[in-house]
This record gives sequence, structure tokens and C-alpha cells, in this order.
Amino acid sequence: MLELVVFPEALRKQALEIGQVLKMDMYPSDRVTPKRNADHKEKRFVIIGKSEGKVVAALLINSEINYNLFLKIGPYQHLIRAAQYDFLDHDSYIDGFSLREFEVSRVIESASYLGTINQEDLLESIKHVCESPDVKPFQLKKYGFRKEE
Repeated sequence: MLELVVFPEALRKQALEIGQVLKMDMYPSDRVTPKRNADHKEKRFVIIGKSEGKVVAALLINSEINYNLFLKIGPYQHLIRAAQYDFLDHDSYIDGFSLREFEVSRVIESASYLGTINQEDLLESIKHVCESPDVKPFQLKKYGFRKEE
């Protein structure tokens, strides 16, 4: 199978696929808090779903879990190890508590491709999304997910 990394950046971004890890600037409207005196923050994210070619479902990758929210969001975080992924400088967490949705056009124009996560990490992250009290049933349905019975 031909690896995606052999294609130029522009072609990789147009072939947005589930499991890809990208990074782009995010803003308060994306429910991201920039550092003091900044209007945006560069964030890594993993694509977990696509809807009719217009919107992608994504989960943010964070360096650590917010201690102030640990009891609420901690159970929905999935640890990924830097030793497994070239795009990580340190162990990090995929945030399965909050689902983010981005227009495909924005991702293609603004994001940089970093790599892909393995199937096990992807499935575990999606499981957290399906269990999260923050993710609405209509969002799950939109991307073909469902809560486990």
C-alpha cells in the first residue's frame, strides 16, 4: 500500500482521512483558550469522522489534562505515547470529552499534516466520545457513532 507521506503536503491535506493528525491555529470560537495577549493557539487534532464532505469531526490532542476539570473530563482522555508517534514531543492525551467540528475547506487551507494514529488509539478515542456526556446524540448520529448499550 502506498503511504500518504510520499504525497506533497497539498495533496495530503485534500485527502482528509479518519485517523489523520493535523495541526492548525484555533481561536476562542473553536473553544480553545489562547495564551495571554494572543488571539489564537496552534493545536494538534485527530480526525475521527467526516460528514458529507463538508465537515470533519475532530478531537484535540493536549499535553496534559486540565487539573481543574480532571474529575469531569479525565475519564474521557486517551493517553498516546510519544515513543509511538513521531509528531509528539512528549506523551499526550486525545480529548474524547469534547467533539470539535471543522469545515473541510478550513482544514484544507489552514492545517498541516503530521501523521496518523493507530487503529487501537483511534477506536479507544471514539469509544470515549460515544460515552461522553458532552457529546450530543445528534452529533454521534451525524458521524455514524452510537452510544454503547
